[in-house]
Amino acid sequence: MSSADDKDRYRLPEYCPFKPGAKLTLQLDDESKSSVEVQILQPFLPLSNGQALHVRLTAPHPRLPSNLLIKLFDRRFMCRDMDPDNLWSPASELAARTAWRRGAADDREDVDINVFEPEDPWLREKLPWMRMMEAFRTEREAYRRLTALQGTVIPKFFTTLTWHDPQLDAFAPATHPMFSPNTPGLAIEFIEGTTLYDIEERKTANDCPTDAEEHMSAKVLDIARALGKYGVIHRDIRAFNIMLRSPSLDPVLIDFGHAVLRGEHDDWTERLREAKQINEFRRVLWFAHVHDPTPSPCSPEGDPVRGFFFLNWAAEAIKSPAKRLEWFEPVPLPCEGPTYKMVVDPSDGRKLSASVGERVALVPKIMNVSLSQISSTWAWWL
Repeated sequence: MSSADDKDRYRLPEYCPFKPGAKLTLQLDDESKSSVEVQILQPFLPLSNGQALHVRLTAPHPRLPSNLLIKLFDRRFMCRDMDPDNLWSPASELAARTAWRRGAADDREDVDINVFEPEDPWLREKLPWMRMMEAFRTEREAYRRLTALQGTVIPKFFTTLTWHDPQLDAFAPATHPMFSPNTPGLAIEFIEGTTLYDIEERKTANDCPTDAEEHMSAKVLDIARALGKYGVIHRDIRAFNIMLRSPSLDPVLIDFGHAVLRGEHDDWTERLREAKQINEFRRVLWFAHVHDPTPSPCSPEGDPVRGFFFLNWAAEAIKSPAKRLEWFEPVPLPCEGPTYKMVVDPSDGRKLSASVGERVALVPKIMNVSLSQISSTWAWWL
């Protein structure tokens, strides 16, 4: 996430209450039902899947720390990437409310929230609202399911909350809940540290992962395994969404608004297989140059050269010779040079059982195939 000065990635509407120094009054939805006032220290842009704000309480509260991340889900301030010119304005709000009062609004519940209708002033506001409500419910439920991981590999979740914006009180009332001046939100632990993206920006493809980075990467892959165990597929795995606590560099996964949650009748094993969540995490770590990935296997059936082509390239791409020997075994074939077989499970990177006596020495020459010839095919294992 970047600071509010990053104007190239997102344009804020003319009216925006989320500027540094601004104060908001929030109604907590916990047992206390109390109100707290917060001062915004930094809004994180783009305000895409909810509005993430680093805030400080203006007065102590017995159930909340002084520093918080508040995430609001206001349709007006989301990044409307399907129609970037359709920013919220008082005029667009008035047009939507007018359409509703005249009874011309399409209020079907099965409207596809991923389809924009720019000519319809009602849907121009309703679809962002539906997306925000879906993201809010998904993230709230994801934190509930992942209670055992809170405060360690995901942020601690404190409570849901409501923010009342008096700006909307100035409009003529309309009964649809979309027009409520109350916006739902979440109070979440603020993670002091950096992001994996910041590390990615500092490293080059020639930098070998350090032992500390590989240790951090192993913890990230443990997070990926844990998510599936608790019935969550993250579905928005990016370097921006992997925080690293300072100074330990312990990883923390954030932003569950796009998550897929296990349903009562889901074939969850199949859903996890299709999602390839472990591989997605591994890909992000590899792009950041903090992890040598375990590639997926390529079938050795048929022509041995074609069958082992990508495995050989993948083995050669691993910078650390020690990891190459740990993850692959050369397989002697009646062709020029050795080929490799996997000795780890590609679904989670765990070691497969293998007979030590079957191992043979690694020969540097690998099928006479250079990395430069096939560098464009690196993504085959994702």
